[in-house]
Amino acid sequence: MKTRILVLLMIISLGIAFAPVQGQVPEGSISLEVSFDPEPAFSQMVYNENYVFDVTINNLNLDLDAGDIVSTSPRTKFSGDIVIHVSFIVSKEGGLMVGSETQDFVRPLLGWEESNDVALPAVGSSESIEYSYRPTTEYGRGFDEISVDEWVTFNVDIQIYLWEYIEIAGEPDRYLLSDSIGEAHLKFYVISGAKVAHVNDVFAAMNDELDAARDTISDVEDELGRALDIDLGDYEAAYAAMNSHIEDGDYVLAISVYEGYEPTWWDDVVTAMQEEVDAFEGLIEEYADQFEELSASYEELESQIEDVAAKDAEIADLEAEIETLQSNSRLYLFGMVALGAVLVAALVRMFGKLPGKKASPQISL
Repeated sequence: MKTRILVLLMIISLGIAFAPVQGQVPEGSISLEVSFDPEPAFSQMVYNENYVFDVTINNLNLDLDAGDIVSTSPRTKFSGDIVIHVSFIVSKEGGLMVGSETQDFVRPLLGWEESNDVALPAVGSSESIEYSYRPTTEYGRGFDEISVDEWVTFNVDIQIYLWEYIEIAGEPDRYLLSDSIGEAHLKFYVISGAKVAHVNDVFAAMNDELDAARDTISDVEDELGRALDIDLGDYEAAYAAMNSHIEDGDYVLAISVYEGYEPTWWDDVVTAMQEEVDAFEGLIEEYADQFEELSASYEELESQIEDVAAKDAEIADLEAEIETLQSNSRLYLFGMVALGAVLVAALVRMFGKLPGKKASPQISL
C-alpha cells in the first residue's frame, strides 16, 4: 500500500525582480511530499525488503517562467528547472557507557547521493521522482559489526533548489543553485529477526526484574516485620506500555520505553533498610551511653571496694597487733605473779631463820 507523507511545506521569499509586464507575485510556495510502497510502519524498514518511494513537488503558487530574473545581485535568471538533491546515509547508532552515564553515538556506515533536474511544474500541478532502497545491513554482520542493542538507521535528506544562470557577455552562461527552497529529513530504523528477538529478550528481562522486585520487597517486609511504602506502579505501567508497543510492532518505541525508565524500587528498598539500620545504630548509641555510665559506676564501686578492702586489711593488722599485745600482757602478768611467789617464798625463808624465833612444833601423826 502506498502512503503519502506530507514532509514539509517551505515558504520561500525569493526577492524576485520580475518584469512588471508579467504581473507575477514576488513570493511563492511549494510543498514536498514523500510516498512509500510498502509503508514503513512506525518509521521502521524490514531487513532485506524492497522499498519504493516517490518525492513529489507540488507547486502551490510559485509563478516562475524560464528567463525570469530571480535576483539582482548577482543578476540571476531562472532556467525553468528545479533540482532535487537526495542524500542517503546508512548509520549505526547506540550508546557507550562513560562512567555511570551512557553517551549516544552515530557512526555512518555508507552513503550516496542523487541529483535530478525536473521542470518546475505549473502552479497547481506536481512533478515526481522515484527512488528505491533495500536494507541489507544486518545486526551482527557486515564490515562494521552491529550489536543487537544498537540500531541500523536509514537517513534520507532531500533538498530542493532553483536551477539559475548568469549571463556573461561573450561567454557561456554560468549555472548555479539557489538557496534551498524546500527540504525534508527522514529517518528509518531497520528491523530484522535478530532485532525483534533482542527486544523480546529485553521485555522478558523486564518481567523477571518486576518479579524479583516483588519478591525482594516481600522478603524485606517479612524480615523487618512491617510493610514498606514502595510503589511499583510506574514500573508496571512501563512494562505494560512496552508490551503494548511490541504487540503493535513498534519495536523502536518499545525499547525507548525501557531505556527511558529508570526503576527506583531497589533504591527504595535500600532506603528502608538504611532507616532500619539507622534506628538500630541509634539504639546502639543509646546503649553505648548507658554502658559508659554503668562502666563509670562500676569503676567507682570497684574503687570503693578497694578502699574497703584496704581498711579491712588495716583492721586485720590492728587486730593482730592487739592480739600480740594481749598475749604479751598475759605473759607479763604471769611472770609478775611467778616473780611475786618467788619473792614471797624467799621472804618466808628469810623470816624463819631470824634469832629468837622458835621453830613451830611439828606434829607427827
